[in-house]
Amino acid sequence: MNMRTFCCCFLLLNSSMAVGIADVSVSNSVEHSHATDIQQSASTASDIINIYSIPEYDPLVDMNSLINMSSIMELNDIGRLEPPEVPLTSTNFPSNLQANSTPTPTPTPTQTPVAVTTGSLSPSSPPASTSIDHSLSVEFATEVPNGTTITFPPTYEVSDFRLHSVNATQNESAKTSVRGRLTSITTTQNQTVRQPGIKLTTTGNVRDVDVDLTIQHQTVQAQTEYDISAVAPDADPVSVSQFFVRPVGSDNRAALSGEFDRAAGRGFIYPNATVYRGERDISFRGELDSPLRGTGGNNDGVLLSPPIPTDIPTGTYSINGRNDTASVQLQEPEITTLRIENTNSADVTGGTIYTGETETATVIAQSNFEDAEQLELTVRNEDGTDITKELIETAPVRPETESGRPVRSISSISHTMTTTQSIQPMRSTVTSSTVTPNKRSLSLREKPANTSQLSTEIHRDSDATVTRQTQMSNTPGPDVERTVNQSDVEPGETVAVTLKATVGSNNKLAIVDKFSPNVQQGEITNLDIGETDATPILSVIRDNGLVFRITDVPSGTRVEINYRIKTNPVSQTYALDGYVKTDGVQTESDTTEIVAGTGGAGSTVVSGGQVQWQLDVSDIDAQTVTVELTGSDDLDTNKAKSTAQLTISDASPTVSVSDSQPNRGERPTVSVSDGVYGSTYTIGINTADIKDNVSPSGQASIFRDVGTTQEIGIITEDGTIASGSKGNTPAFIYAEVKIDTDDGTGETKIETDHLDKITTLKLSARDQAASTLIKRGEIIAETDLSVGDRDVTLSGPDGYIPGDETTLRGNADSGVDTVLMYVRSTTGSQYELVDLDGTRDGSQSGLSVSGEFSKETVLSRGDAPGNRLLSLPGTYQLALQSKAILSDTRRTVPQTISRAELLTESPSLHTIEVRQPTVTLEQPGINGVVADTQDVIKINGSANGRDSALLVAIGDRGTIQTKVVEGPTFNQTELSISDFSAGRVSISVVSAGRDGRLGDGEFNQAQITGVDDQFNQLQNQLQQAAGGTTTGDQLRALLRTETDLDTASDDQLTTESVQIVPANIEINTPTQNTTIRSNSLIQVSGSTTVESYSGDISVLLTGESITQTREQSQQWDDDGWNVTLPVSNLTPGQYRIKASIEDTTAIRMIEIAAKDTPTQASSRMTNTVKSTQRDGVSPSENTAMSDQTPTQVPSSPTEESGETTAPSSQESVEDQLTNLTSQSKPSEDPNNNTSNVIALGGLAILLVATLVFVSTRQP
Repeated sequence: MNMRTFCCCFLLLNSSMAVGIADVSVSNSVEHSHATDIQQSASTASDIINIYSIPEYDPLVDMNSLINMSSIMELNDIGRLEPPEVPLTSTNFPSNLQANSTPTPTPTPTQTPVAVTTGSLSPSSPPASTSIDHSLSVEFATEVPNGTTITFPPTYEVSDFRLHSVNATQNESAKTSVRGRLTSITTTQNQTVRQPGIKLTTTGNVRDVDVDLTIQHQTVQAQTEYDISAVAPDADPVSVSQFFVRPVGSDNRAALSGEFDRAAGRGFIYPNATVYRGERDISFRGELDSPLRGTGGNNDGVLLSPPIPTDIPTGTYSINGRNDTASVQLQEPEITTLRIENTNSADVTGGTIYTGETETATVIAQSNFEDAEQLELTVRNEDGTDITKELIETAPVRPETESGRPVRSISSISHTMTTTQSIQPMRSTVTSSTVTPNKRSLSLREKPANTSQLSTEIHRDSDATVTRQTQMSNTPGPDVERTVNQSDVEPGETVAVTLKATVGSNNKLAIVDKFSPNVQQGEITNLDIGETDATPILSVIRDNGLVFRITDVPSGTRVEINYRIKTNPVSQTYALDGYVKTDGVQTESDTTEIVAGTGGAGSTVVSGGQVQWQLDVSDIDAQTVTVELTGSDDLDTNKAKSTAQLTISDASPTVSVSDSQPNRGERPTVSVSDGVYGSTYTIGINTADIKDNVSPSGQASIFRDVGTTQEIGIITEDGTIASGSKGNTPAFIYAEVKIDTDDGTGETKIETDHLDKITTLKLSARDQAASTLIKRGEIIAETDLSVGDRDVTLSGPDGYIPGDETTLRGNADSGVDTVLMYVRSTTGSQYELVDLDGTRDGSQSGLSVSGEFSKETVLSRGDAPGNRLLSLPGTYQLALQSKAILSDTRRTVPQTISRAELLTESPSLHTIEVRQPTVTLEQPGINGVVADTQDVIKINGSANGRDSALLVAIGDRGTIQTKVVEGPTFNQTELSISDFSAGRVSISVVSAGRDGRLGDGEFNQAQITGVDDQFNQLQNQLQQAAGGTTTGDQLRALLRTETDLDTASDDQLTTESVQIVPANIEINTPTQNTTIRSNSLIQVSGSTTVESYSGDISVLLTGESITQTREQSQQWDDDGWNVTLPVSNLTPGQYRIKASIEDTTAIRMIEIAAKDTPTQASSRMTNTVKSTQRDGVSPSENTAMSDQTPTQVPSSPTEESGETTAPSSQESVEDQLTNLTSQSKPSEDPNNNTSNVIALGGLAILLVATLVFVSTRQP
């Protein structure tokens, strides 16, 4: 028998197996002489198909013959073929098929089984734990016997079924009919277990039956196959159809047949699932019965049932509102990511895509509801028109995947085992079934051979029990490994693939690898069969797959095949799958996916991740588009909807400067606009636009490494980066800047100090080497920079004391950051540099400025020659100029510069007068008097131009106190006087002159070098001289001779004297026995020898009404103290005012009188006028003598004072009015309130009296 004949016989045999029979095995031998014919036939094959075989059959077949023979049969599934018209029987069963095991004995039937042609249950793969509506269609070959029962697996109960209708679809006469009812029966094969079924009652010749029913399916852990049979009375069952029950997925969602329909958002929800606001096309299944109840918090007691409202509270919902029962989680659906990227993977969301530089944009999307719905992309132009299909090649509705690219739906991937939880190495097994004298049917079921998992297939045998879970065989199967060098490629790229497998104990190996869709071309690049000399019988690769077969290879040999496939020049997703066979065991290989470009259009695989769409913006007719993301069905509101704007521009990149006319020294910003986000552009300046004397390092620092600058440097004339070595002639300086993804611009800054007045900035194309600057054709944009010189102005100081800190004031134009100062005498011809850091640290510094400036420094202290000049009294001229200008044409800053040379730089000139250092001292105490109760005296003064000074206090009896104080000013410095006796004390302050020495610098024949040491030495000498018979005048003379009166001394000294007296306090106003009206206030004032920091003055008012009023004065000065006491509503009588501080007291007696009535006030006014005219007493004197004292003031601004002063008879009325107006103004001296009151009162009396006198003399 030749190979072609054998293959036909084998395939006819295989096609006859529709129902399982006993396990059999076939041995087959293939003569090696056919290898050449097979390879020749394979070389012209146009396709490679699966080779389905029973154990030990080698896949060495003519591929063209296989293709031709495949037309005579119909493939339903892996391992199952439709039976041919002539079934195999015990008489025509091929003799070369030998049984591997003995069939299970079957009871002898008493009736002929029904003959079933076809049968189907729709849907055929329902989800577990779900009640599903089904349609069952059965086509019988002969008339259906009355009483035939359609049976279902015994794991179901009758209560799991609801029968809706039973109909005969092909009746030969109108009298033909069929009815059905639910029942349970036992079969001849298993008489102890009852199976649910539908018992048919037929009338006439019924051959076809349609049944509509609802089945509550069981819970399964793995996809499980179940059989539906037809049983005639007293006959064996005959298989009608099979259906598969799928376990609910890990997301606890499923559809009627297959996975949850995420594109349409339709399917079933099971316990522990997550549901989302707005889902409509869902139903609760399993233990979930609508409505569910909220378990607490915001959703406590809220009812939940589909369709889900968009505003219902989120949280947990269960069947009874408790957390320990079947429940779901309700969440808010949300688009978590909407990002648009350009070809640089830069985020341009809300930004701009430049069509002249890039043709595509990628939309990246993510959501939190990938288990419920897919994502839908909509792109609209400015008019709101949907232009999505014009921009994308893939579907606008896509699932989220790990890579974000679509995964092509590949039918071969679905050929997984129906009775296992995962793909395992497969062994073909034949199980026995019904055998009749005239018909035998076979079913080829693939069974895992290398697994310890539990199978859930149903065994049909004569045992009394039905086993749902059977431990699988642990027989090892062949291994296979496939790797690729890349799985994400551009269309047209090549992928390298490696296949590895191990030869089994039969010393044979077959490998099949299939490509779907077809690739552009394939090539086997290497074949490694270990150390054997065996030659492959078949080794061929085509655009749709690879076939390899070898024999006579030692067991355990590791075979490795390396091949390349070239993808098509379009976006597609390729699936590589196949199998390896050895030892009669066939192992399916895992599917390898290769995504080319966007991956193509088909997409059905769902996994967590993201979605990516590529937008073709090269020819888009819009300036702005709106990118919108929603769920693919109902989830399109609130957070489940996200939009972003994208501007489409055809503008070309440009380079610009923030100030095209900067002053020299300024640092304007250089910007690149309209560039591709994330791309790099090079900005260059020709070295011809740089001043000649600038060094290479100076040139390289013109561009600053700031902003989005990536690199700065120098390009030589030969196009290389300058290394600084000799012989490299700089051609351009450059800065590479990156376009920022936030604002779409690239930025750097430029130093203008070394640039010529006109400078051109050039821009090269994106992502090009800096060397392209020297190629004119690579320049895409230019801009000019006009650099101008700038001014500085010095406005102060006008005077200066050496050693003092002074303030330099002025203004600098934009771009000036550092200034230099020079000084010359009015008669000098040279300007000398002034160090402006105010220290002698060995370095010389300018002054950092910005715009209008005010900087503190010590002009006489520094390391430049001009600082010494400014330490000498005199009048000088200062010159201030920008450091950049002064150093532009010089390598170093000059120490001196001629007047003519400096004036050519147009500096700012300013005159300053340097004065001799001075010391000042304020008189201590109160008017030079200090109370002997004080321990210290506070001293204020200054030592201008000096950091420190010495205070010396000397008493007339030779007592001395000294203290060093810090300059240039000292305030509230305490000096102890507790050891001084009453009498005169002189207080002096002394500081060293410009030479920094006290006197001649010698004390007690010791040479002193430091100021502090000099102060210490002088103090020691004075202390040694004090005491004994030395008087105060002698110590004062010694102080003068060692300081300002010493030889050639320029020390500064000044002295003030104070008198130490006993503590005392006096009351000046009111005077003794003054009468005060009870509706007034008392202004009490006085003086004291005690300073205010030593305590408070307490003023106490006591009297006959036993009323006490206490006030305190906490601050006073040389003018004395004062307090105000309220006396309103006091009982008339004598009162005492007592003022005290420390241990001294003053007392003053006063009289409190009753309040005035209007009549009393007028009478007293008249008497006062008469008395004044009669006695010739002045108004102020008369007021003091009246019973209204001068210290009385009104209690409020509207309250009358009660007393005035009459005008003098010698004054005219006009003069009196003038004097009244001028004197009525409030005194500026707060201590003269009493005098003001007296004056105002007297003037008022004079005015009234004068008016009365004038009116009586008129006729």
